[in-house]
Amino acid sequence: MKKNIAPVLIVLVLIVVIGAVGTVTFLIDRKTPSKTHMDLSTYYNVTDDTQVALVADDTVCEKLGKLIDGSVFVDYDTVSTNINKRIYWDPEENVLVVTTPTQVIKNDLSVDNPGVYRLIDGQLYLSMDFIQQYTDMEMQMLEAPARMVMKTEWNGYSCVDVTADSAVRYKGGIKSDILTEVTAGTVLRLVDTLDNWYQVATADGYVGYIEKTSAGEPYEQTQEHTSSIGDYTSLTKDYKINMVWHQTTSQAANAALAASIANTKGLNTIAPTWFFINDTDGNLTSLASTDYVNAAHNAGMEVWAVINDFDGAMNSSDGTYTVLNSTAKREKIIAQLMEAAAATGFDGINVDIEKVPEKGGPDFIQFIRELSVSCRNAGLVLSVDDYVPMPYTAYLDRKEQGIVADYVITMGYDEHTSSSEEAGSVASIGFVKDGITNILKEVPANKAIMGIPFYTRFWTTNSNGVIESATYNMTDAAALVDQYHLQTYFDETSGQNYGEASDELNEYQIWFEDADSIGLKMQAIQEGNLAGVAAWKLGFESADIWDVISQHLQ
Repeated sequence: MKKNIAPVLIVLVLIVVIGAVGTVTFLIDRKTPSKTHMDLSTYYNVTDDTQVALVADDTVCEKLGKLIDGSVFVDYDTVSTNINKRIYWDPEENVLVVTTPTQVIKNDLSVDNPGVYRLIDGQLYLSMDFIQQYTDMEMQMLEAPARMVMKTEWNGYSCVDVTADSAVRYKGGIKSDILTEVTAGTVLRLVDTLDNWYQVATADGYVGYIEKTSAGEPYEQTQEHTSSIGDYTSLTKDYKINMVWHQTTSQAANAALAASIANTKGLNTIAPTWFFINDTDGNLTSLASTDYVNAAHNAGMEVWAVINDFDGAMNSSDGTYTVLNSTAKREKIIAQLMEAAAATGFDGINVDIEKVPEKGGPDFIQFIRELSVSCRNAGLVLSVDDYVPMPYTAYLDRKEQGIVADYVITMGYDEHTSSSEEAGSVASIGFVKDGITNILKEVPANKAIMGIPFYTRFWTTNSNGVIESATYNMTDAAALVDQYHLQTYFDETSGQNYGEASDELNEYQIWFEDADSIGLKMQAIQEGNLAGVAAWKLGFESADIWDVISQHLQ
């Protein structure tokens, strides 16, 4: 019996030993980093010797370049998205427009120039030599596989230093294939941070992952850099802007300027609504007045003439897109503005174009670029009005506005409008503070102006839940307290005096704009160290508002 048990025990012991060895082997293998190098032609998706991978800063571009007659050509979409968005293609008019700080350079694509551009299957390709001529960049051509590595960003990004010889892997995991090996002391650009890995970009064109244990803490890259194409200069003032929009719809309103500003204090800038885009041909209606400019100057104010796309005969996003999408029409508008500035002597232009559809974002910002060149060369201040930053208006590219324009004005109102489904504030303090926080992520404080309202909405909700509102100036809004027997108190959440009442027919609500609410908004502007304030609109304020504004702009 014992002889029969012994072989069984031996077998069981062997099974246990083999299982243990297998488990240990599995655990060791699991903890052992892969030494496999990724096929780099697969990584870059390069399949033949006419293709060139394109790497711009921390991005491996989706599309490949083409090697033609010894030169690298890049498709226009990649150029505008990843390399230089100031190179603008107008396929309808067959022109390529390049804007620099002081020039608008037009290239007629109907003239054959194969060293600069090629049309391939209807797509525009530009030579890297041409692109580099108008781009503040460094580039290097590397082999195995062929790739063009470009640097176009010089500051404002994070880096990590490699602290121990390591590998940059395709994905964040030790079993992922190796893209390249890096030695201690190598500087890598930081793209993103995971739990145990950094996503990084190398100087020779790889974007992958390195273990945090092999790199130091992230730090901001700062370096002295002189732009190869010149810097954008600005006409920002050495004082805080105290601006008010002046809604002028006739020459009679111009003539009434003296009376309109008689009770104001501290104003140094006035923005009359003088220019309207009147049709899809780019013709402007103008109310510009030399007498108005002279009167404003005598009162110690600069005049920033407003151009908008909603007060004229044209009032639609389709119309605005049609105008801004045309290089010739943009030129036409700018020429009319420059002619009026020379004739009347106003000091700046305020762009209040609000009906830009998402597809028109590149055309709108191109208009701002081109207008900025004319304004810079003519010594005119350029300011642009924007909605409070929201993800769905990111296409307006406020960061680029903050580079090429002198001021970016955030219209910190219309939190609730006539089309809102519920009653609410025109501009609660939280709405304004969020606007300040978000605009400062894109625009320098010395170029950021916050717009505030001199108006409010009085809300009526009937027994069926139907909501209506009407707009009131500060003085008339205050009179509603007695008229409707409103119960009022200061609402900490909105940062406003709030009033409400009801009768057998309706519920009434109002969030007042007054000295209390404006004071809180001005305090937020002061704390953000913004370039100033702009108010909509002249004549809607109560007399005490000017002292409130002035005391926060000292």
